[in-house]
Amino acid sequence: MKKNFILCLGAMLMLAFGMSSCSKDDEKDVETSDYDPTYEVSYYEKDPGLNVKQSHRVNGTVEEYIPQSEPPYSLLVSWNDEKGKQAIDYVLEKNPHLMTKEAEILTSNEYRISTKKYFKSPYFYVSSSYKSSEHDDWGVNPYRILILPQILLKMKDGCSIDVIQRDYADVLTLKGGKQNLFYNFDCNLKTSCEIIQLAFKISQRNDVEYAETNMYGGYTLF
Repeated sequence: MKKNFILCLGAMLMLAFGMSSCSKDDEKDVETSDYDPTYEVSYYEKDPGLNVKQSHRVNGTVEEYIPQSEPPYSLLVSWNDEKGKQAIDYVLEKNPHLMTKEAEILTSNEYRISTKKYFKSPYFYVSSSYKSSEHDDWGVNPYRILILPQILLKMKDGCSIDVIQRDYADVLTLKGGKQNLFYNFDCNLKTSCEIIQLAFKISQRNDVEYAETNMYGGYTLF
């Protein structure tokens, strides 16, 4: 049985600060199997974040984000301009042999893609698929999480969001005003590993009460 995507606010899934680390040195251990200079697309046999510690804290307990270790990879790909749309469509058209199913259109700028290789490009954002602690209705298959290129943030009382906007102006853009207790920022980083790392870094600030990734959850693999 397949569940529809559910947009999960970080406040509902992660009840305390996120913790993670993601280094370029770890990615060096994962060799690219192919490279296409047209849109600077790198292909990998293994998810580059597979051996990178990516975790968050739930009720005081650290739980790891565990990306898929074997293909087919269920990936979230999103873009914010026409160049990004051209790039991902180019990947799909050039590599039909790598795709295990037709791309699923989620929104006007998001695809869910099942592929035999992990890939990434500076022209679009890619999220790995992570295991969830939740399971399907039979308690057998774990649901998955896809990280959105967004960060949910709550400031401590008396602290201004203006400081965050100034310090991270190169990577974060505020989506409207405050919604409930949280600010929602778009992030221009290109992989879910980087988003998790940034959320953790921001959560360590003295003026921030909470910072976590936004995500899709409650779905099974293709």
